[in-house]
Amino acid sequence: MKRNLLLNCASNKMPKTKNNYFRFLFFVSFLIFSNGSLHAQGSLANDYTFAQGVGPGYVDMVGGTSVAPVGVSFGHNVATNVNAAAPIGFGFAYNNALYNSVTISDNGYITFGATSPAGGTLPISAVTAYNGAISGFGFNLAGNINLGTVITFSNDGADIKYLTTGAPGNQVFTVEYKNMKRRNVITNLEGFVNFQIRLYESNMRIEIQYKSWATVSATSTSGQIGLRGLTNADFSNRIAPWSATAAGTLNTSNIALNNLVGGGPAANTQLTWTPLCFNPTALVTNLQVDNTTVNFSWT
Repeated sequence: MKRNLLLNCASNKMPKTKNNYFRFLFFVSFLIFSNGSLHAQGSLANDYTFAQGVGPGYVDMVGGTSVAPVGVSFGHNVATNVNAAAPIGFGFAYNNALYNSVTISDNGYITFGATSPAGGTLPISAVTAYNGAISGFGFNLAGNINLGTVITFSNDGADIKYLTTGAPGNQVFTVEYKNMKRRNVITNLEGFVNFQIRLYESNMRIEIQYKSWATVSATSTSGQIGLRGLTNADFSNRIAPWSATAAGTLNTSNIALNNLVGGGPAANTQLTWTPLCFNPTALVTNLQVDNTTVNFSWT
């Protein structure tokens, strides 16, 4: 499928002589097949634009695949954390590399690559060797567990699901965290954490949308929100206030949830990262009959 993903880097219609045509093909082919070397030079802070706003009304996922069976609690300790591989349903370009699947952590984030996050709660600052992470609220989250110190199942509607929707070319992969709670050492804190992470096929943008937030708990907990690249030195994260988040300056930057005014996202708060430019994976060219014009497209 054709996409104009490199319009910031080159025009897709330009006059060329025959000699320049072949030089041009060589240059673009070099860009395609040198993906690995260029990937190492990627910068999330420089290669993605960020925007915050109020999205459409938050809609709980209908259908989808749960990452854990019914009757299973989420994440009360590292030994029982859920880390589930999930197919995206299309090729998603993230930080200059193409992925067909993610790993979903029950601690509020997804990762790319073969390395599992293994129950980690610091997805952006962690040195774990996954290829990248997208975090809606990276913290020790738990679901369907009683509030006390004794670990027993308690059905409070918590679920983590994923679903791919839309027609080819315009598909959206969504991961939903529903009715999760913050676990503070040995007890769960009152207040449900609800958000969705969305990956868009059409322009490879990333959205995180929050349903709403309310709690009576005075305990404040801070989670990591944003993107991480191949290492924790490459990041694009956010800091408070929730009403107008700012770019983090450290990979450990985070945002707190609490019962104060502005202590959580307003209903339908949406954070969006859109890539400026990344490598094409295939190239189609067509030398026009005038022998001076080349039309090309990439996928």
